[in-house]
Amino acid sequence: MPEFLTILALYYACDQAAMQTVLSPGQAAQCVDTYSQVKAHFLTQDELNALAGQAPQDRIVALRQGYPRFKAWEIANPDTVRDARAAAGIAVAGL
Repeated sequence: MPEFLTILALYYACDQAAMQTVLSPGQAAQCVDTYSQVKAHFLTQDELNALAGQAPQDRIVALRQGYPRFKAWEIANPDTVRDARAAAGIAVAGL
């Protein structure tokens, strides 16, 4: 879980940075990767295994399955979300 919390802080840092400025292409690519990691965290092992052989556009569709699960997790874990958002305030400077 600690690795996920690091990724989660980066996720919120990306959101915060994108609201404040236009991200450079490198920053945008980093954020897309971070968003994908968060969504993948909420996929089942079978869903993750299925991603391996998919074309990039199909991977995007498959990863979307994790997003509503992530949003449900946020609602169920408000303290963790608060802490990750606070860490993101620090992390956004380094994005």
